[in-house]
Amino acid sequence: MNRISEHDRNTKRRGPLNRPTHVGFARNPLCGDEVWLDLDVVGDAIRQARFHGQGGVVSQACASMLCEGIEGKPVDDVLASTAEEVMDFAIRELTINRQRCALTAWDALLRALLGANSNSVRGLPACHVEAATERGSPDPVAKPP
Repeated sequence: MNRISEHDRNTKRRGPLNRPTHVGFARNPLCGDEVWLDLDVVGDAIRQARFHGQGGVVSQACASMLCEGIEGKPVDDVLASTAEEVMDFAIRELTINRQRCALTAWDALLRALLGANSNSVRGLPACHVEAATERGSPDPVAKPP
């Protein structure tokens, strides 16, 4: 929980990017957490990542951890990782409901990188977490096959 507290107080990655190349949005329908993830992808690497939205401490702190964990990394490496590896945080230590909160930013990341919202502008219909699951997004905690 110390890592969550640290990122809850840290606001340097909070706020939208001026001209993101990729945008992802996810909403946790269980508690109403919302995370927008703005990425600046140059070549095959994530140059900058910022988040904004609303929700509880867990979702917002994990969005901060996610941004920290993906900046400067190749997109393929990020997609081959798990949420726990990228965030450097043991999500499984949280209760089941809090795990869903912690993974809201991961769902936004997948939407941004896998094309659901790439090169889009704000104001489009919201993408919901349950839609990402229906689409067959990978288990964020397990290694891909």
